[in-house]
Amino acid sequence: MAGHFKLLPVVVLLALFTFSVSGQFRASFNYENYDRLSKPPTFDLHFDGNLWAKVQTSMSRFIYYEVTYVTKGDAASVCVAQTKANQFPFISALEFRSVDSEVYKEVDENHALFLIARFAYGASHTIRYLSDRYDRIWVSAQGVTDTVTIEVVVIDPTTPDNPPLEIFQNAMTSTTNSFIVTTLFHSYSYYINMYYSEVSNLDSNSFSPPYGTVRERYLYNYMVDSLTNISLTADVDSDLPPLINAIEVFNIGDVLTDGTHGDDVAALTLLQNTFDVLGGWSGDPCLPALYSWDWLNCSNDAMARVISLYLDSFNLSGSLPDISSMYALEIIDLHANRLTGTIPSFLGTMPKLQQFDLHANRLTGTIPSFLGTMPKLQQLNLANNQFSGPIPTSLSQNKNLKLSLDGNPLLCTTGKPCSSSPGTDSSPGSTSVAKSKKSSTLPVVLGITIRPSRPSSLSGLPRGIYTGAGTNGNSNGLQNFGEQVGNATTDTVVQQTFGSPSPLLDNSVYGTCNHCGNGHILQCPNCDPSNIRARPTSNVSCASSIEAWNADIGANNHVTSNLTSTYNSKAYIGNDALHHLHVGNGF
Repeated sequence: MAGHFKLLPVVVLLALFTFSVSGQFRASFNYENYDRLSKPPTFDLHFDGNLWAKVQTSMSRFIYYEVTYVTKGDAASVCVAQTKANQFPFISALEFRSVDSEVYKEVDENHALFLIARFAYGASHTIRYLSDRYDRIWVSAQGVTDTVTIEVVVIDPTTPDNPPLEIFQNAMTSTTNSFIVTTLFHSYSYYINMYYSEVSNLDSNSFSPPYGTVRERYLYNYMVDSLTNISLTADVDSDLPPLINAIEVFNIGDVLTDGTHGDDVAALTLLQNTFDVLGGWSGDPCLPALYSWDWLNCSNDAMARVISLYLDSFNLSGSLPDISSMYALEIIDLHANRLTGTIPSFLGTMPKLQQFDLHANRLTGTIPSFLGTMPKLQQLNLANNQFSGPIPTSLSQNKNLKLSLDGNPLLCTTGKPCSSSPGTDSSPGSTSVAKSKKSSTLPVVLGITIRPSRPSSLSGLPRGIYTGAGTNGNSNGLQNFGEQVGNATTDTVVQQTFGSPSPLLDNSVYGTCNHCGNGHILQCPNCDPSNIRARPTSNVSCASSIEAWNADIGANNHVTSNLTSTYNSKAYIGNDALHHLHVGNGF
C-alpha cells in the first residue's frame, strides 16, 4: 500500500488476516509537504488495540516504524489516530510479513518488539530483501571506527534469527581495545541482538566464532534508567581488538491486550453485514479505549466485552440479526430507526440486559412475554411502533420495570379490549376498518391537491407532480410514493405533500393536519366523485372556504397551488386517480 492517504481523525487503515503467527508490521511516512501546509503532523499509531508509536513526521526525512509480535487472533489491524487539532494523520506505506517462530524466540508471545535501530557495520549500502528473507532494513553504519572486509569466500550464517549473509561481509573494529557499539537514550526494557563473524583467516583456532562461522549474542530484558553506552572490550589476554558485524536494538513492549472478545467481534461483524451504514468502522471495536467505536461502550476487562450499543437514529432498516453472543450487553438502544418485523426471541437469552429501547421503529406483532421475565431488565421502551394484541402480564404487573408503550394503537389496554379479529372494531355489527394513527416518525401522505388545469410551467411534464417534503419541508424519503398509491391518466395535476401523521388508508374519518392540528382532509372512499364528502365545518380555523385553502405556498406539510415552491418535486404517472386517497387542499 503506497502513496499518501489523508485520513479522518481516527481511521483503521488495514485489517490483515493471518493465522496466529509471528508477524512484522512496518508503517512508513513520507510527508513531502503533500498538503502544502508545511506543517508535518504528529499522531498516534496503533496495532490490535495497542499503542505502537507517537508518529513525528518530517519535512525532509522518510520515517518508518516496525513492530514484531505474535498475533492473538486470525486478524491484525493497524490504526492511526489524530491527537492534535488540525494535524491530520496520513500514511505512505503499510507492510506485513510473517516470520518464523524461531525468530526472536527469547521474547515471550505476550510482548511485542518495537524496533529502535538495526545497523550493518561497514556495509556500503542498506541491506534488505532479497538478501534478507524478511525484508528487514539493515542500515549502513560507517565512519564510527575502523571497518574491515571479510576475506573468507563461504560463510555459514545459520542462527535462529536468520540474519542475511550480506551483513557478515564487513565488520566494525578499532585500533584500541574498546569501542562504543550503540547508545541507549530511553528508560526502556531492551532486547539487543549482536552478530559476529571472524573476517580474517587467522592461524590460531582459539578465536570465537571460528573463521567461516557466525555467532549471535543477545541481551534480553536489559533495563536502563538513563543514557547508557553499550561497548565492546577485548579480554585482557587478547592480542586483537573486538569486532562486530551487525546489531539490532528493540524496546520490549508492555503486555499485549487480548483485544475485544471474539464473540462480540463476530456479532458486530454480523451487524455490519446486515446494516451497510455501520461498515465504516473497522479494527478492534473496544481498543485502545480512547478510540473505541463511536456507537458502543466496552468493559475494562483484560479481554474487553461490549456492554452498550447506541445505534439510535442510524436509519437502520429491516430485521435485527441474532447478536445473542454479545453476552455482556447491558444497554441496547435502537430507537428512531426503521426496523421491521417482530421482537426477536434471542433477546431472552441475554441475562445482563438492563435497558432496551426500540421506540419509534416499525415493529409489528405481539409483545413477547419473556421480556417481563428477564432478570435485570429495568427499562423497556416500545413506544411508537405497530404492536398489536394484549400486553403480557409479565410486563404489566412487573413493578421493577419502567415500561413505555405509547403510540401503539392496536395494543389492547385498559378500556380498549382486543378486537375479535385484527384490524376491526370489537363492537357488535361493526364493519369499519380499525383506526390507527401512524408513528410520528413515519413518512406518510398528509394531503393531495387536485386542480383542473396544469400550469404553463409544467406543460412538458407527465400527468402528475408530487413532492418529497416532510416535516418543515425536509425530505423524508418517500420519493416513490406515487407508485404506491395508484396511477392516474387524467388531465389533472396531482401534488402530494408528505408529512406525518396521516390516515392514509383510513376511509372512515377525517384526517388532521400535523402542521396546525386542524382538519383539512376530504375523502374519497371509492372512485365515485359523488361520494366525496364536504370539508368538515368543525375543527377548522385556518380557512372559511374550500377556495381559500390554496394560500400556503411554502408547501411545508400542507399542499400548495404554487408548484414552483415545492421541495424536491418529482414526476408521477398513473391511471387510478382517486381510489383510497384522501383529497384535501392547503390552508
